[in-house]
Amino acid sequence: MTIKHITTPEEAVNALAQAAITARQTFCIDEPPLPTLLTKMTWSAEEITLRNNRPASVMDSFYRTVYNEHKTNPPTLTADELLDTRSALLNFLGDDKGERLFEGINDWGELIGALRKAA
Repeated sequence: MTIKHITTPEEAVNALAQAAITARQTFCIDEPPLPTLLTKMTWSAEEITLRNNRPASVMDSFYRTVYNEHKTNPPTLTADELLDTRSALLNFLGDDKGERLFEGINDWGELIGALRKAA
C-alpha cells in the first residue's frame, strides 16, 4: 500500500491513520515511543482537518481506524512504504507546516528503524 502522492486533506488524514496503525502494530501499547507518536500523529491529522475546514467526520474516521481495540491484524506499512507516505505528506503540506503539524509527520525515525530491524 504505497502512498506516493496525496492531493486531498482526506487522503492526508487517511495516510496518517495508516502510519498510526503501523505504529500500533510495531510498538507495545502504553510504552514509549507509542503514546507520544500517536499523539503527534493525531495532532497532525487534526491540524490538516482544521486548516482545510473539513467536517468532524474526517477525524471520526481517523479515531475509529487508529484507536479501535477490536480490529485484528489491520494492514501495516513497510519501512519503505512509510518513507514514501511521509514524503507524500510533506509534499502535500508544502511550506504550510507548523511545528505541531510537522512533528507528527516527520518524527517517524524510531518507527522506521523498528520496521527495518524487524524485516
